[in-house]
Amino acid sequence: MFNYLYNLKRIFRVTASTVEKPEALFIEHSYRKKTQATRFLSDLLQKHFSLKFIFDDNWKEGRDADVPAFQKHNYVFFCQVIPNLADLSHLARQTTVVWFPMYDAIITGRNKQYLWQLSKIPLKTVCFSSTLYQMLQKFGMNCFYLQYYPDPKEFTPIVDYTSIRVYFWYRRDPINWQLVKTLLAKTNIAAITIKNDPDPGNKPLVINSHDIKKYSIRLYSKHLPLVQHRKVISQASVYMAPRILEGIGVSFVEALTQGQCVIAPNQPTMNEYIRNNSNGYLYNVDRVKPLDLGAFAQIGKNARHEAKKGYQKWQQNSQSLISFITNP
Repeated sequence: MFNYLYNLKRIFRVTASTVEKPEALFIEHSYRKKTQATRFLSDLLQKHFSLKFIFDDNWKEGRDADVPAFQKHNYVFFCQVIPNLADLSHLARQTTVVWFPMYDAIITGRNKQYLWQLSKIPLKTVCFSSTLYQMLQKFGMNCFYLQYYPDPKEFTPIVDYTSIRVYFWYRRDPINWQLVKTLLAKTNIAAITIKNDPDPGNKPLVINSHDIKKYSIRLYSKHLPLVQHRKVISQASVYMAPRILEGIGVSFVEALTQGQCVIAPNQPTMNEYIRNNSNGYLYNVDRVKPLDLGAFAQIGKNARHEAKKGYQKWQQNSQSLISFITNP
């Protein structure tokens, strides 16, 4: 009897451990291999799906993503990139298609006519921007919204607010050194670290020796491994959001989570996370003027506190996301 029960339990354990996950393709913008901005998403999906990754390079030639030639997968996930409408419509009739669009890409690259046509295709859409979610819902798309926050435990909180030490990743104009210098004109800066590694198609910054000395600027250009990258950022108490528009804005969200005082344009997705003068500073990109950073330390602490609450909500909503994807 004992042996029978033992073997029965063993069978149950083996059966439970060998339950196969549904197969899925994860097709993504190839630049993400460098930025790792959506790794949190693939990590989440891999808990529930057996993912095969395809990094799409068609954006380099201004073309839509390719549709995979094989149809054996239960799900196809398109992260930012998306095929042409005819191919997408054909694919959506054969498998479950889930699209993860980015706010900045939609605003700058897709018109209303395209979105109306896209809304006729039976796909599921997941938005990380509330602004984008509201916009796509007006077109009648089947949408799900959730706001991303990383686990605060993965980030050592800022404890040294005795001086203003700025981190700035230059990615593209108009958020360049001249703009940053204007924002900080009335601030006593201890040091500035600038990652001079712009997005494809943009030239690196050229900063004169006078400014480098005056602001104690340290420049570097290579893409650092994650651990080393976070170590460099953690030395700053103030973080400059690098772009006017974001898809998610993982870099500044991580800065908020770490307890840094984030300075950002008053645009999505930054203004979906930041309340001006509360857990960050927002500025008008059309009328840039010097900021008063007198409360930067308290604002950084507020940001960390809000991020902890945001992460709890993310954990709850991420489970609902899986249900949204898998339910008919």
